[in-house]
This record gives sequence, structure tokens and C-alpha cells, in this order.
Amino acid sequence: MKRFFNLLTGLNPNYRNEQQEQRRCALLQRLKETHDLHTQQCILDKMMSDDLLREANLSELKLQDVHLEGANLEQSQLNRATLQNVDLEGANLKSACLNGANLKYADLVNANLLEADLSHVDLEGATLTGARLIGAKLPYACLVHASLYEAELEGASLDHADLQGCCLRYANLSKATLHGARFDEATVLPDGEKWTPTTDLRRFTDTTHPQFVSYKGQDSPAFNVRNGSAAD
Repeated sequence: MKRFFNLLTGLNPNYRNEQQEQRRCALLQRLKETHDLHTQQCILDKMMSDDLLREANLSELKLQDVHLEGANLEQSQLNRATLQNVDLEGANLKSACLNGANLKYADLVNANLLEADLSHVDLEGATLTGARLIGAKLPYACLVHASLYEAELEGASLDHADLQGCCLRYANLSKATLHGARFDEATVLPDGEKWTPTTDLRRFTDTTHPQFVSYKGQDSPAFNVRNGSAAD
């Protein structure tokens, strides 16, 4: 009978899902109750190995200095979470909600933030080199001194974002919106030039602009120039 029960439950996807959700809830409760960095990291490691961070609700948690490299956080809730100095290199944050989260000095190199909600997020000093932010929402985001080198920002909303001192070298801003965004003379634009009050940003965002240059992928003229392979 026990063998039959094990076989039955093992074949029942609803039972497996219930078991997985129970484990997720138990680990999340422990995560909320502890402030010890080592304990937090052990819990997160377990959740990563069992793929329990996907769609998890981590809102308002303080997870400063933890390691989440390559974590699957797709569709997770991280609203108002403290993620300062967190290592999220290569993490999957597709469609995640990080409204008002603190990501100061976080490592988001090559992270997938496709269509993520980063409204009012604090990314001061964060590294987003090569990050995929296509269709992401970043209104009122703080990107002061952040690195968006080679970042994919096609169709992203950067309205009212603070980009003072931000590096956008080789970033793809095609179809991105920058209404009310703040720049200063330390902001590095996709072509390597510094921002000035007379800069026409539409040549980076408007594909119909006569001076538009694509920074999308290896077939773009900018990519070829960068790698010294442009035609003479």
C-alpha cells in the first residue's frame, strides 16, 4: 500500500506542486525571521537549488550582501526589498517586480530583466553591463553612477530617471523613452560622448532620426567600429 501511495503521489502533479509550495512557504518564513547573513545565504542556496525563487514573494526583505548569481527569480516580487551589494550576475529577473527596491552597488552583469518593473528603484553605483532590460519599466529610477555598458534597453521606459554620471556606452536605447530624465556632463552616451544641454537624444532612441545609429547586436555599425572591424 505504501509503495502504491508513493507511486500515486509521484505521478500526481497537483500533489507535487502542493509539496513544493509548502517548502517554499516554510523557507520564506525562515528567511523573514532571520537577520543572520550566513543563515539567509543557506536558505537562499536551498531555494535556488530547488527552483523555489521563481514567483516567490520577497518584498520588503533585507537581503543585503547575499549571493544570487544565476538565480531564477522570474516573476518574483521584490518590491521595496533591500538588495544592496547583492550579487545577481546572470540572474533571471524576467517580469519581476522590484518597485522601490534598494539595489545600490548591486552586480547585475548579464542579468535578464526583460519587461521587469523597476519603478522608483535605487540602482546607484550598480553594474548592469550587458543586462537585458528590453521593455523594462524604470520610471523615476536612480541610476546615478551606474554602469549600463552594452545594456539592452530597447523599448524601456526611463521617464524621469536620474542618469547623472551613468555610463551608457554602447547601450541600445532604440525606442526607449527618456521624458524628464536627468543627465549631467558626467553621463556617458552610447557613442562615448558626454552629455551636454544641446545633446539630441533622439539619435539614440528614434529609429527614423537621420543620425540614428544602431547599437543592437553584432550586426550594428557601432559594434563593428568598437571592435575595429568597420569597413574602410
